[in-house]
Amino acid sequence: MQTNLNSTIDYVQPDFYRFNSDSLKLVELVFSKGRREHYDLVADFGSGCGILGIELSQKNLSFTKMDLIEYQSEFYSFMKENIALFGKGDIVPLIKNYYRVNKKYDLIVSNPPYFNPDHNRIGENEARNLCRFGNMADFLELIQKSLKPGGEAFVLASREEKFEIPFEKYEEISLHKKVSLFHFCLDEKTEQ
Repeated sequence: MQTNLNSTIDYVQPDFYRFNSDSLKLVELVFSKGRREHYDLVADFGSGCGILGIELSQKNLSFTKMDLIEYQSEFYSFMKENIALFGKGDIVPLIKNYYRVNKKYDLIVSNPPYFNPDHNRIGENEARNLCRFGNMADFLELIQKSLKPGGEAFVLASREEKFEIPFEKYEEISLHKKVSLFHFCLDEKTEQ
């Protein structure tokens, strides 16, 4: 299924955050690389304003329910407004630490905070720093634990950072010089 990379939707966003074309490329790759026609439970970990999930719904991803999970409360009003304006289907905005989510998903998408704070300059805006900096190895372990057997994930990551990949089956797709998309697949037989 082909989708348009140029979103024409005018999303509401806070001053300290702007989504970019990497998120739209991730959406495109879900449609071109995804293994299923329908996903029961979908999640966007670190959803910010909800753009990934809403773009997937706008492009007619078939799902039963989608959780947009963001731990920064500053995003909640933006998520709710974007869902009300542009969302299609059962999309639930959640302000919650995604490390504390106790659900298993068929599909997880994420443009997480993937820069290592030890290797990059920290800015003055704390809210923006939370969007940018995190521990990718811990995050990928969380993704693995949060997938149902047979589930898959699409996660953006810095090509400049080193981290362990806890999946046996994955594909790395270079989006550009600094960012890759990882497509992870969990074996149907895997017991979680």
